[in-house]
Amino acid sequence: MNKAELIDAIHASADLSKGDAERALNAFIDVVQRTVSADEKVALPGFGTFSPTQRAERMARNPQTGEMVRVPAPRAPSSPLGRGSRPRWQGRSPSRGAGSQPACMP
Repeated sequence: MNKAELIDAIHASADLSKGDAERALNAFIDVVQRTVSADEKVALPGFGTFSPTQRAERMARNPQTGEMVRVPAPRAPSSPLGRGSRPRWQGRSPSRGAGSQPACMP
């Protein structure tokens, strides 16, 4: 799903005009980006958490010279799924408890 399709889905689901749905989505994205850039996290229980992470410094090879160079440790956003979203990705309904087996499993 791309951004335009997401706006259409919000429009249909929340009974908003397409313009209002687009403004709401843009506001959400802006708030999350500003918050994570400020080294804070945005937690949405049942959906996931957007948070800044610090990656490790590493060595890489310059493809033109073959020389090994140090790549500084970058900051990067992270957004793991929340517990409520995981069962949906695993083909189970979210009402089933964590660790429960699908109906086809013994």
